[in-house]
Amino acid sequence: MIYSARLETALKHIVFEIDEFIVIHLGQAASRLAGSLLVRQACGGDTPVDETDLIRVLSTARDVLDAAIVYVMDSDGTVIASSPYGDGQTLTGKNYRFRPYFTRAMAGEPFQYAAVGVTTNKRGIYFSAPVFAGDKTTPAGVVVVKAGLEPIDSFMEVLSDEQVGLLLSPHGIVLSATDPDLLFKAAFPLSSEELTRLRASRQFSDHPLDPLPFQLTDSVVEWNTTRYLLNMAPLALNGWKMAVLYPAPYPLFAVLLGCLAVLGFGLTAFFMIIQRHKEHLLVDEVRQGRLERRRAEADRREAMQELETILSASLVGIALVRDGRVTNVNEQLGKIFGYTRNEVLGADVRDFFPSRESFRSFVHQFGRQMARRDLEHVEYQLQRKDGTVIDCLLSGKAIAGPDLREGMVWVVADITRRKQVERDLEKAREQAEAASQAKGEFLANMSHEIRTPMNGIIGLTDLLLASELTKTQRQQLELIRVSSDRLMYIINDILDFSKVEAGRMQLDHQPFVLRDLLADLSGNLQVQAREKGLSFGIDIDDKVPESLVGDPARLSQILMNLAGNGIKFTREGGVRIKVDLEKIDSETDRAWLSFTVADTGIGIASKDQEAVFEAFVQADTSHSRHFGGTGLGLSISRRLVDLMGGAIALESEQGKGTIFTVRIPFTVVSGRVAADGGGRLTEIPPDSPGGAILLVEDEYINTTLAVTLLEQAGYQVSVASSSREAVTSWQAGQFDCILMDIQMPDMDGLEATMRIRKIEQERGGHITIIAMTAHAMEEDRAQCLAAGMDDYIAKPIDAASLLALLRKYLSSGGRSAQTPPVSEENR
Repeated sequence: MIYSARLETALKHIVFEIDEFIVIHLGQAASRLAGSLLVRQACGGDTPVDETDLIRVLSTARDVLDAAIVYVMDSDGTVIASSPYGDGQTLTGKNYRFRPYFTRAMAGEPFQYAAVGVTTNKRGIYFSAPVFAGDKTTPAGVVVVKAGLEPIDSFMEVLSDEQVGLLLSPHGIVLSATDPDLLFKAAFPLSSEELTRLRASRQFSDHPLDPLPFQLTDSVVEWNTTRYLLNMAPLALNGWKMAVLYPAPYPLFAVLLGCLAVLGFGLTAFFMIIQRHKEHLLVDEVRQGRLERRRAEADRREAMQELETILSASLVGIALVRDGRVTNVNEQLGKIFGYTRNEVLGADVRDFFPSRESFRSFVHQFGRQMARRDLEHVEYQLQRKDGTVIDCLLSGKAIAGPDLREGMVWVVADITRRKQVERDLEKAREQAEAASQAKGEFLANMSHEIRTPMNGIIGLTDLLLASELTKTQRQQLELIRVSSDRLMYIINDILDFSKVEAGRMQLDHQPFVLRDLLADLSGNLQVQAREKGLSFGIDIDDKVPESLVGDPARLSQILMNLAGNGIKFTREGGVRIKVDLEKIDSETDRAWLSFTVADTGIGIASKDQEAVFEAFVQADTSHSRHFGGTGLGLSISRRLVDLMGGAIALESEQGKGTIFTVRIPFTVVSGRVAADGGGRLTEIPPDSPGGAILLVEDEYINTTLAVTLLEQAGYQVSVASSSREAVTSWQAGQFDCILMDIQMPDMDGLEATMRIRKIEQERGGHITIIAMTAHAMEEDRAQCLAAGMDDYIAKPIDAASLLALLRKYLSSGGRSAQTPPVSEENR
């Protein structure tokens, strides 16, 4: 009896696990998936094949259910969406309308079907459910969950090595067994018609379905010289059964009966001993069962106590919600919302939202994600008991996969303070950006207001210097020019520093000849050195490449700052610049050059050496009184070097001089590049091409200066004092070029240019437009070019540069095509 009871218990254990953990569980899951909105939309033809969100839902269901694959078929049996296998394979596009799990589900009922996969050739149990789309009463498709047979194989591992477990189809075909040699064998006799029909269905692939080496028609089975007892139980799987074979025990009772004839009354005594032994065994089993139940109950109480401890100690709110109501909660959640724990229990979750509309919005926004199981770190505003609204961080996890009716665990954190800090930071950032923008606008306007009169001073001085003068007059005018240059140098330093501070400094990348740049630099610095009785020179190593790609203007600015400082702070001796090639990469044509600027000046104390690179700082505050300067030159130089990807270093000893070393990378250019024009105007070039120029300028001094300069160069000049007048004059006359001021009283030069270009698009032609502006920012140049201007020159206007630009555009090869005159009707 005891042996038989144990056999029955093991079988019931296997059947229970198969039914509960596979058949019932996955069958319900298939039905739930069939009711999913995404699945119904797919079967209704409202979404494309393998729609991304649906694949994500199917993949999540596969992972949660520990299934082999989950897929959806349309009404024709074609797979329209499928979760991938581990190797990425999917069933999309395959047709399985011949499978019973499809035909039975299309008849309107869920179905389970065990078989070998046609595509994968792997054993599995298919759970299907009909999908109803819209208001249709007939299925529009089928959802299928396939479970592999590996879990059932593992369930049978509870059997001993001598025992045999078999999963049998209604026809007795073995689909799972403890002995792999028994797979796909027939346990019961099959007629030829049944065998032919089973093979044709391909339910078990192409296996021949040979009979088992034994038949399960009797309760005792003989196999391999061993007698087995057969125990069989049905599964909740459409006629499938689970069979277990146990080795039969030695026939003890037959021996006892033989002994009865010999022993007589001894048998009675022996039977009483055996019976008493059985009773002891039963008592032991009962005691053991009670002990195990007590241990399980103690473990459960301990786990519950640990859970309660975790909940009570948590710094975040935790709640269990079922059917829209709070069923369990910790104290912290009550504190967050201003309730006691008892007040929260049983509360409707909608009461925690500021309004019903807010709740509907939350469900609409995150309902789909909740159906996929987890909701992590969602920020949303909820309402406290006193009506105040707080910012919360929400995380939710479904207890039973996609079925939210089983409940969700919610974790809630009050982030009101953090969000307030973020809002304060955002407000501060906006204020800082507004201040930065105001600063930028102020600097731009300051630049315009200073450069406009400086344009007149420098331009008129250049014109006078180009005329015949007495020696005294020339000296006085040159002093005016030097003072103007110094003032512009200070203005440019301030503007450059503001651009660097605002992150608006942009480097140019163009080819240039290094020796030409150094020659121009030497000419300017030698004049300064001679005025102080100092020597100046530049030494260039023969290995230094001739032509480079980089920003020549900024390189010149760096060297001018360093050498100019050297001349400024040196009373005796001199300043020298030395240029060396440190290394060159032949593969990338990248060359690192070293520029050393050495002077014999007053030097810098070691404690002040780092400070000299800071803005508005000089090593000694008295220096600004003795030597002048803004204290910006070295700060700008260091930042320019950083932007170029280089480095700057300083060596100095007080009273003996200073050495600055600058290392900057450049790209090497083969051959010699052409140098551009420029420089100070000393006389009107004799080769000016001439032509008609429309000057658009509202400042009287600037107009006078430009007209005088251009007419002396041989150009015919017409003046427009406003942008509207400029457009009208251009349409009425014949011009070769327009010099357009940007900041005009009625309409700025950018808009005037865009109007001209629009007319040209309609009527053809193109006239050269050169911007003249006192706005010196790089973005100003970009705006001019974007508006349709051909080039750009900054105020104060350098006469030589302006005339060089005109030669470039008005030479015989570059003269503009003038648009035919048209009227200004309603423009």
